[in-house]
Amino acid sequence: MLAYFAAVIGLFLVMLAWRRVTQRATVLALAATFSNTVAIGIPLISLAYGEAGLVTLFTIISLHALILLTLATIALELAGTRLAAGANPSAPAQTPWQRPVLEALRNGILHPVPLPILVGLLFAQTGLIMPAWRCPPPRPSSAYRWPWR
Repeated sequence: MLAYFAAVIGLFLVMLAWRRVTQRATVLALAATFSNTVAIGIPLISLAYGEAGLVTLFTIISLHALILLTLATIALELAGTRLAAGANPSAPAQTPWQRPVLEALRNGILHPVPLPILVGLLFAQTGLIMPAWRCPPPRPSSAYRWPWR
C-alpha cells in the first residue's frame, strides 16, 4: 500500500511541477491521480478477491481521499495566495505560506469525511471490538410492496 501512495503522491507532485503550481494545475493533478476505485473497483475486487479484498480496497479508498483531497486543498490555497499576492502590488515580495497550509491541514482533518476515517483507523489499532447491536434482521426484498405492482 505504501508503494501505491508513493506513486500517487509522486504523480500528483510531478503534475504540479510540470504545469506550475496554479489552480488549474492542481485540478488537473487531482483529476490525473484520483482513481475510480468506487464505481469500478468495488465490484471488480469483490468478484476477484471477495470480502478480504474489500477490506484492503476500502482502506485504500479512505486514505486515498484523505491524502489527495488534503494535498489538493493545500495546493489550491498556495496557488490562490500566490495569485492574490501577484494581483496586489503593495503586498510584500515574499508571501507567507504557513497560514494557508496550516488552515488547509486543519480543515482537511476536521472535515466530516476524513475525521470518521481517522477515528476508525485509530479504533482499529486498539484491538477493541464494536459491540453487537440488537437489530431485527432485514426483510427480504419480496416482502416489500411496490406501488407499481
